[in-house]
Amino acid sequence: MGSASTNSPTPCCYLIKCIRCGKLSWAGCGLHVGDLLDKIPWELKCHCCSASSRRRE
Repeated sequence: MGSASTNSPTPCCYLIKCIRCGKLSWAGCGLHVGDLLDKIPWELKCHCCSASSRRRE
């Protein structure tokens, strides 16, 4: 029988901080981004157009 992994699962989508504007954005698979960003006020969300400006926080 196999043993269960003790590692915590990595979230598919997670919040990151934009290196251009410093506001919140996301990274990950994209399937859960709506659930993630729905909880963030519009004025705190990154509106930069480049994904290259995002970094993990």
